[in-house]
Amino acid sequence: MLPVVLLFLCACGTQKQMVEMSSEVYELPQKCEELTVTADVGSVFIQKGEKAEPKTEHVVSQWLTVTEENDVVTVSYIPPDEEAVEGMETDSHHLTLTLPEEWMPEKAALTAGTGPFYMDGAEAKDLFLHQGTGQMMLKHVTAENLELECGGDLAEGEHLQVVKNLTIHGGTGKISLTMPETAEDYDISGSFFTRNVTVNGKTLKPEVSVEQNGGDLDSWEMDFDEDFTVPKQKTEGKKQIQIDGGTGEIALTFAGNTEKGATA
Repeated sequence: MLPVVLLFLCACGTQKQMVEMSSEVYELPQKCEELTVTADVGSVFIQKGEKAEPKTEHVVSQWLTVTEENDVVTVSYIPPDEEAVEGMETDSHHLTLTLPEEWMPEKAALTAGTGPFYMDGAEAKDLFLHQGTGQMMLKHVTAENLELECGGDLAEGEHLQVVKNLTIHGGTGKISLTMPETAEDYDISGSFFTRNVTVNGKTLKPEVSVEQNGGDLDSWEMDFDEDFTVPKQKTEGKKQIQIDGGTGEIALTFAGNTEKGATA
């Protein structure tokens, strides 16, 4: 398998610096073991297609680098410094990365910045996604282990296929994720404000030993306005969802329950 690294960072020059804007299409190898995408500014769209290629639109050509070595592909769009982007309108900067159907990288790290980040149909064994400050939208994403580091805007995921582990690092924005299975197919653990986490529209009420949270085993009621720790249960045959804090709402929807008219 081949690694692919995609770094998408847009910037502008100083008052005296002239930059060349361009739109290009680059060809990549037709297999991948490792994929990394980074976008400090501008929008990024990742999709499935016939062949591997990044396509840019209205970017600063001097800041774009595409490399491939030892089954690792790196595509970077990086400004030299903060002054380079000062005064530049980066909303018009776009990067589209097309991934062939046969790609299933061992590792993929995709990092967004200030712009929106869209992914439709990507697959990887271990997939790490960092949101940044723009919106993030995921559709038909498949991974054995999926880790989401969310930021300050809305993060949505539809038809997420997780084989083993889903890790959510909460941010300040809302997180809304939909999985095809039922809630009973997962153990949910972590440290978070329970009032912020819902499962199929209902506030999460984990069933765990209250000793871990300083409660009384005989008479104890959870305070849903306080931070709560749910230890990993590792139930045999179940997938794992690990939630790490954040102040924004985390809404988990399991289509397997809603299709039956049931809730967790």
